Amino acid sequence: MSERPSIPQNIIVHKGAPESIGEDITIPFIDYIKKTASISAEPDWNTNTIKSIVYVIVSFALSRIFTYHYPSKGYSFDITDQSDYDYDFDENAPVYETISKIC
Repeated sequence: MSERPSIPQNIIVHKGAPESIGEDITIPFIDYIKKTASISAEPDWNTNTIKSIVYVIVSFALSRIFTYHYPSKGYSFDITDQSDYDYDFDENAPVYETISKIC
């Protein structure tokens, strides 16, 4: 029996485009989701809309991790902070309470 995938505790985010020289930061996966969702959604949106956005971000991030999208290309990170490649991410972005509760 093969082991089932599980949600990782951490995600490694590259600051910049994949080929750019930039810092790689390791952060808790849930913090990545909360901050990314807080950038992508407004706190006063309908709860189901916010949940949908969170599900999409989680699915996308897990896809990047479990398919080794960047490591298979020789990179040492899981995802970037650039919307040209992945979702916008800013480690200093505020997390909205409504989004935090959903996550």
